[in-house]
Amino acid sequence: MARPDMISLRRTGISEKRYRANAVFQICVRFSFLFFTAGLVVLLFAVPIMAAQVTLAWDSNTESDLAGYRIYYGNASRNYTMFIDVGKVNTYTVTGLTDGNIYYFAATAYSTSNVESAYSVEVNHRTCSYSISPPSASVTQQGATGTVQVTTQAGCPWVASSGAPWVTITSGNQGTGNGTASYSVSANTGATARTATSTIAGKLFTINQAGTGSTYYNITASAGTGGTISPPGTVNKSAGTSQTFFITPGPGYAISSVVVDGTPVGAITSYTFNNIAANHTIAASFVSSVPVSSSTYTITASAETGGTISPSGAVAVSRGASKSFTISPSQNYDIYTVYVDGSWKGPISSYTFTGISANHTINAKFTLKTFTITASAGKGGTISPSGSVSVPYGYGKYFSIRPNTGYRVSRVLVNGVSKGAVTYYRFDNVTKNHRISAEFVKK
Repeated sequence: MARPDMISLRRTGISEKRYRANAVFQICVRFSFLFFTAGLVVLLFAVPIMAAQVTLAWDSNTESDLAGYRIYYGNASRNYTMFIDVGKVNTYTVTGLTDGNIYYFAATAYSTSNVESAYSVEVNHRTCSYSISPPSASVTQQGATGTVQVTTQAGCPWVASSGAPWVTITSGNQGTGNGTASYSVSANTGATARTATSTIAGKLFTINQAGTGSTYYNITASAGTGGTISPPGTVNKSAGTSQTFFITPGPGYAISSVVVDGTPVGAITSYTFNNIAANHTIAASFVSSVPVSSSTYTITASAETGGTISPSGAVAVSRGASKSFTISPSQNYDIYTVYVDGSWKGPISSYTFTGISANHTINAKFTLKTFTITASAGKGGTISPSGSVSVPYGYGKYFSIRPNTGYRVSRVLVNGVSKGAVTYYRFDNVTKNHRISAEFVKK
């Protein structure tokens, strides 16, 4: 019987010579898509990963004259505008998808004489990217309330969870599209500071709270005409904590300079005070991005969390000249994509503007590295999820082991080491690839 959080669909009578599909298709709200067939493709599921791409997989056909498979997809059901001949494989990652769109996928099998089956049952998936602002907050010992802004595409769902008993999500614990999550932090009656990591729209939101014995320092943040700094004003911080400030130019302006404690640090878009042990100041100034003359233009370069772009800020370039930019991910991050004048360029590590005759923008986005946990089960039971399971750096993953009727769990091996006859196992803070396998014996 299907799980209660799944929708079952049935389609029969698809045939073309020996290549046919009688299918049951299940859509899981966790974005695991399954369907079973009598002939053609017997398993297809779509797994969303950390960028605008989807991994599809299916069981292999048994026909001796099988030559390969084709993946068809598009933005409307049964109206496929693109296809990929993937050859004789049973998994494939479709890349180059656009965030915020719904994509529909179907597979066909074809023989050595190029006889092609009808379409398989269809799966669909919405690609989404998420960001939150601010990414962290510092709270005094007395406690406080606050909000986090979620930015994503229309129709993209998200949830918010607190991560600690002294942090409460008071509103916006789930939403669709852009939205706001509100939180409340209880008073800290202990002498030492404490930290909680909440998860909002799949992003980590860190709350640092001072204790009764904490020493406090003030950071005064200001911004000139043409932009903002966040958070603004005086920020009260406990000793040993950190605070990040974000500098954003307004329309028609670019960042001119950021000055920290009287020292210029460049036209940067963010700055972090680490291990705070004194009062500080940070001030941002801005300059018009309209060309100084018809022979000078500005390229505004920025990088989001997880890496850098060099040079950054407002870069002045002469008419007709060229300018190169280098994109570098931080440790445990990969380049997600680079946008040039709002156009997707993919995960490139450098970009050069040539024959410059207008203002431009370049923005680099990054994503956490992912690792693979390979899960398998022997005869007599199952492990869920199974196969190659992608997990972002630092995240965890839970596996459930279930014996079939008449069997019991013999042992579960994690990276070759027995964990006993357990019925579940959880990997925490994943920073490398892992293996997990379950073995069963008759009762």
